[in-house]
Amino acid sequence: MTGTGPPVYRGRMTNCPVFVMWPFIVIGAFHGNVGIPAAHVESLVALRILGVVQERCPAAQIVHPDDRTPVAAIPGYVAALGGPPVSTLEVQAAMYAAGHGAQYLLVPTVERWDQMGTDDPIGAFIGSRNRVAVSLRLMRLDRPAVMGRITFENRSHIILNQDASRLLNGRFDRALRKLLWN
Repeated sequence: MTGTGPPVYRGRMTNCPVFVMWPFIVIGAFHGNVGIPAAHVESLVALRILGVVQERCPAAQIVHPDDRTPVAAIPGYVAALGGPPVSTLEVQAAMYAAGHGAQYLLVPTVERWDQMGTDDPIGAFIGSRNRVAVSLRLMRLDRPAVMGRITFENRSHIILNQDASRLLNGRFDRALRKLLWN
């Protein structure tokens, strides 16, 4: 797990609810020899994150903005990120979350999703393997600030025609809990 970017506020997060933005997938994130729909990956990541958040914030919701959602920005939100670029979808998600009582917005980004498969027993031990990388940023909404950020990365040791989603495991959950409540 790594962190980069503008300064991070070091206060404790004690209040709920936290809303989870529908994950964004960076261009070029998908690799591997097994095709998987982007919407499937987004859904897997969003629901996994929501499940962890709802352990302490049962009112947590997923925010899924689209091009029909009005665009308006919370004053200071873009500045809290160190300036542009900030996606229109994130600005919409932040406004929606703040307007519906959320105090925090968790912004996930799928940086990499490698899904490999092989029927060759020797191929299971050589070559590329499943790998995932998901960045998470926790934003405070009332006085916009970056509360924390992490990048979770995991890769498999062998290829056995298993979904890369298995790599979002207990380590992912622990990293997310640490971001939210440590």
